[in-house]
Amino acid sequence: MGCVFALFFLEQPQTQVGSMKSQWIVSAFLVMCCLQWGGVISCTPPPKDEPTKEAPAETSAEPQRESAKETQQEDTPKERTSEKTAEPNVELPVESIVELPAEPNADVPHERTPRDTFEQQQEPIADAAVAEQPPEPATPEPATPEPVIPEPSQERMTPDWGTPDDILLEKVQSNINWASLQWPPSVTFKEGKASRAIYGQVYVKGLTDTVKAAHPGLRAELGFGPWGTTPHSHPAQWKWVSATYVKNTGLGSNNHEYSATLPAQQAGLYHYAYRYSLYKGPWQVADRSDYGRKGTDDGVTLRELGVAVVVKVGATFRIGAMNLHCLIESPNTRFQALAKQWATLQLDVIGLQEVCAPSAGGADSAKTLATLLKKAGAGTYHSIFVPTHTATHGGVSYQEGLGLLTRVPVIEHHHTPLPATGTPPTGAFPRKMLWARLATPVGVVSLGSIHLSYRSDHESWRVKQVDTLKDVLSSNEAWGNARIVVGDFNAKQQTTPITNMGKQNQPTGAMAFSDLLKGYDTGLTFPAKNPSIRIDFLFMAQPSAALPLQAKDGKRLFLKPLSGGIYLSDHLGLRATLGVQ
Repeated sequence: MGCVFALFFLEQPQTQVGSMKSQWIVSAFLVMCCLQWGGVISCTPPPKDEPTKEAPAETSAEPQRESAKETQQEDTPKERTSEKTAEPNVELPVESIVELPAEPNADVPHERTPRDTFEQQQEPIADAAVAEQPPEPATPEPATPEPVIPEPSQERMTPDWGTPDDILLEKVQSNINWASLQWPPSVTFKEGKASRAIYGQVYVKGLTDTVKAAHPGLRAELGFGPWGTTPHSHPAQWKWVSATYVKNTGLGSNNHEYSATLPAQQAGLYHYAYRYSLYKGPWQVADRSDYGRKGTDDGVTLRELGVAVVVKVGATFRIGAMNLHCLIESPNTRFQALAKQWATLQLDVIGLQEVCAPSAGGADSAKTLATLLKKAGAGTYHSIFVPTHTATHGGVSYQEGLGLLTRVPVIEHHHTPLPATGTPPTGAFPRKMLWARLATPVGVVSLGSIHLSYRSDHESWRVKQVDTLKDVLSSNEAWGNARIVVGDFNAKQQTTPITNMGKQNQPTGAMAFSDLLKGYDTGLTFPAKNPSIRIDFLFMAQPSAALPLQAKDGKRLFLKPLSGGIYLSDHLGLRATLGVQ
């Protein structure tokens, strides 16, 4: 009862109690009562029927912004080549387009950029019971440094024909929808000089398709590094220069195009690429988008980076050609002797015809010769073989075709049917041109090996084949400092196919090719035992803006037979040396 009486007093207004002293007396009485009856009688006052207050929801220190990165992921861009089709405009946040975030100040805590805000996790709302507790004094936390974005990992794959290793680079997560190294795929320039202009393109949905001018939030750089490296595998060895906005281009003018030049370098081989960054976000490296390549849409590989050859004055490039006479007339003896003699000449590239592989299985003769050259001390040659048809001799069936032996790096290689259209005449079999873009000491060179139709009544067909191969090697797809074609034309020197090699094709505008043996040798190559006609040739053409090359010499090879009267082939071989003027 004493507790009840005390509680009655506490619940009364202060004016009824009379004085503060009275309140202290009642409170003391209540404490004594509770101590006496502790655990039996509850002295806690009953709860009042009042609504419980809700905890205030925590709010972010910054206003919420629409995430450009999330918008990008929802709208997956279509596959894009160098010509971009216009898409519906999706505007980026106004602050993202107009304002470039300020550089962080090292003296003050870093202020979050819009990109940082996009990725910030929302804090969970505190429980109401916890929220009503008296707040504890806040302890200031040290500023957290920006996280370092690690370089992507690489996977190495070694081609079996000797090109640089392919390195599949992981795509960098950024707001760049598409980007590329636009043109050219390769450059050749002298030591101590800068390169020609190199172009790149980039597409950012809602920015490049709406802003028709340079934008301060979008940066582009052209970079280069040693041969066989990438910006991700050897970042410290790559150097970058700022690129300048040129124009909007592509379908709908929705790409921004940039331009830059490679600075003067020492003679050697280099790779180059473009990279782009939006609002100081991560850099997106971009490779080629020419001739079916897709820039960043299909990832970035070492093989599709640009190739730069810096040429030393006085550099030379040695080429050769040989019809191997398939696998007949003592091929083992002939090939061993051939490899020994080639090893002394130190040829950089050799174009081969009548390269054969047994239909029953076995190595083709180009691969066999590469092995023999290494044994003869000539170093490592890589072989390329493309079959054209099945040949039969002495009841034995072979896959016959074309080949290349090269000790300089292969950028890419192709084979083109000759001719491209029409019905072959009676007795003709399929013809091709095997050609490769090579990184040579005198620049990037596209070199083709050919073997044209052989019958006398195939003259009109050989004319078509010549026109086709000239068009291919003169195209931008075969871009290089020089275009060379070697092989067995099966046409005499004054016939139409050969004279057409020295003319410009109309209306295609294919380049005129010059005879590299002219002024050095008669060039009579067939038959080897008593050569009386010339049907094997070395031709070269150069674009008007190319670094000029000149034939330093030209000569027939293997005029004498081996002991026992065996010739190395039924054709004589050819060689020539090209030098920088």
